[in-house]
Amino acid sequence: MTEQQVEQNNEQATNESKSVADMTPEELAAEIERVDQELAKSAEPPREPKGSRPPSTNSGETLAREAQAARRDLIRQYESLDSDERYTDEHRASRVWEAYDKAKPLIEEKAKAAREKLLKSADEYELSSVPFPAGQSLRTNDVQLLSLSQGERARLVQRLSYENPTVARMRAAGKNVPTSSEDRPANVLREE
Repeated sequence: MTEQQVEQNNEQATNESKSVADMTPEELAAEIERVDQELAKSAEPPREPKGSRPPSTNSGETLAREAQAARRDLIRQYESLDSDERYTDEHRASRVWEAYDKAKPLIEEKAKAAREKLLKSADEYELSSVPFPAGQSLRTNDVQLLSLSQGERARLVQRLSYENPTVARMRAAGKNVPTSSEDRPANVLREE
C-alpha cells in the first residue's frame, strides 16, 4: 500500500469511529448519501426477463423510484433529527417542518408524473395485447372483418369456458378433480 492509501484508510477508520450522536445533521445526511452511492455502485442491476426492455431514464418506473427515494430521505432526516439530543423539541419540530416543506413539492411532482406515465404505458400495453390480423388496424369499418373478429372472440370465450362433461359430473358430485396446467386460461390464450 502507498502512503496515500494508508492515510485514506486511517481517515476512514477515524470517520467510522465517530458515533452518530457526535455528527451534525449535515454530516449525517452526507454520510447517508455517501453510503447510498456506494451501495448503488456495488449493487448489480436486476436481471430483466427475456423480451423486456429496461426502463428509460424518464419512465414511470424511474420516476416512481425517485419519488420513493425522496420519501426515504425525508424519513431519514426525521430520524436523524429525532435522535439528535443537542436540539430542543421546538427546534427539531421546526427543522422537520422545513425538511417537509422542502421535499413535498419534489415528491408530489415525481409521484404525479410517475402515475401519469405508468397509466399511459399501461394503456399502451393493453392496446398492444389485443390480437388482430396482420396488416389490419385495431379499428375498422369493414363489416366482414367485424363479423370475423366477433366470431373469433366467441370461439375464444367458448374455448375458455369449455369443461369436459366427465369433469363437470365429477365436480357436481363433489369429488376433487385435479386441474391440468393446459386448462388454465393464460395457457389457452398463450396457445392461441
